[in-house]
Amino acid sequence: MNNGDIVIAGQSDETVRAWSEIIVEYYRKYMLLDGGDCETVEIDGAEYTDADEIRELVLESALSVEVRDGWHVPGAEPRAEPVEYRVCLTTGGPGVQLAGSLSQYCQPESWRMEMRDWFIPWERFDNAEYVDYDAAIEWFAGCFWFGE
Repeated sequence: MNNGDIVIAGQSDETVRAWSEIIVEYYRKYMLLDGGDCETVEIDGAEYTDADEIRELVLESALSVEVRDGWHVPGAEPRAEPVEYRVCLTTGGPGVQLAGSLSQYCQPESWRMEMRDWFIPWERFDNAEYVDYDAAIEWFAGCFWFGE
């Protein structure tokens, strides 16, 4: 899922690149354990033997997880189920979040990494350095529950 290249410079670029590297590393280590390709992986000096431990790292990495419903006519009942989500990873300047749309079952249908800096709106970030980047972002978004 690539909607074009964004050229970004500065601290926000470094922050979003670091987060994309973390997500890809978590994904790769999770896949190794989940697939039975190895018994132990190391992340930041800690050893993990169970893929669920890495999912816990993912859940603990979010500052907040939020959802919202879609547009509706003023005065009408809002939708009961959320249609969009975002996972806030850092705030302020620079800010990094994962955002996208949800299915009727509150599962991510789309995902995109976004970044912003002071006085700059959210912009999409795609990291072509990793062949498994899109799969890693999809997996990361799927680790969270967005239902009630």
